[in-house]
Amino acid sequence: MAKQVMVITGQKELDRAMNSLPIENKTRKRVIVQAARESLKSRILKQARSKTPKRTGLLQKNIKVKSITRSRGFIGAKVSAGMPTKGENSGKAFYGAFLLWGTKTRTTKSGANRGIVKANPWLYTVVTRRRNITMKDYSRRIRQNIIKAAQGKKI
Repeated sequence: MAKQVMVITGQKELDRAMNSLPIENKTRKRVIVQAARESLKSRILKQARSKTPKRTGLLQKNIKVKSITRSRGFIGAKVSAGMPTKGENSGKAFYGAFLLWGTKTRTTKSGANRGIVKANPWLYTVVTRRRNITMKDYSRRIRQNIIKAAQGKKI
């Protein structure tokens, strides 16, 4: 399974502010997830798609911002290069992880050497360049969502 490149979860000071408000847990989770997804979409998704190695454009279409699967420890969103319906390395764009992290020497059953795929960390370069801007945008969005939730507006 491919590892996600950037994951945004809650921040300590903003979590404390949310805990002091009389908001139900479902709304708290929605505040965090909504802010994380929107900031990743606006700051990283377009640049990640433009930097993708292109042959057919299929991998470029399959770079998605998704919510983190439910767990007790983390709430947030992630950027990954995989098919959204199945696992990260399934479907027609299964090769995204191979391009990102590279492969070992590949041989066929007959023993023919097919070489290696060198790592091309295109998604990492986008994330490292845009990390600070994305985190500032995330903090701004989560503050706005906390204010909306405190006022009783829908998020």
